[in-house]
Amino acid sequence: MTIPNIILRAEISQYLAANALKKGGLFGGGTPAYLPSLLYQVRKNVSYMYDADPSNEYLIKVANYLYSLCGAYGVQATNLINAGGVVNVIIPGLSLPNAVNFIVDATTSPILEGGSTLSIPAFIGYNVLFFRNGFKQSPTNNGGQYYSWNSTTGLFTCYGAAVLDDDFSINAI
Repeated sequence: MTIPNIILRAEISQYLAANALKKGGLFGGGTPAYLPSLLYQVRKNVSYMYDADPSNEYLIKVANYLYSLCGAYGVQATNLINAGGVVNVIIPGLSLPNAVNFIVDATTSPILEGGSTLSIPAFIGYNVLFFRNGFKQSPTNNGGQYYSWNSTTGLFTCYGAAVLDDDFSINAI
C-alpha cells in the first residue's frame, strides 16, 4: 500500500472513530476517546514527512504505524473507498432523516410479521445502518440474517423475514 493510500485511509478512519464515539458515548463501544485525535496528529506528521521527502527511510515505518492505529476502521475505510458507486452529497447544516424504529407486529408495523421490504423515500441518497434486536446487521450475505439497501430507489430489504416482536432500527448515515 502506498503512503498516500495510508494517509487517505487514516483520514477516513479518523472520522469513523469520531462517529463511533459520538454514537457510543465516551468509549464508543470500545473506541478509545483519544483515537480520533491521535489519528489526526500522526496522519498530519506522515503527510508532512511525505511532502517534505517521499524517500525518507523512516517514512514507511511511521506510515505503517499510522495504518496500525486505524485498526478495524482502516478495513472499513478500505471498503468505503473500494465501494464506488453513488457519492452522497451532504449539505452542512442539514440533519439526517429520523431513524425508522419499530417492533414487528402482524398488523401495524412498517414491515409486518413475515415481511421483508420497506420503501424509505426520505433515506434516498444516504447509506443505512440496520440494527435487529439491538445487533448491527451486515449488508453481506454470510449465511444468516443480513440486509440490502438501494440508495437510489430507497428500497430496504431484510433477509431472514421479520419475526413477531423483532426490534428494528434503520438509520440513515
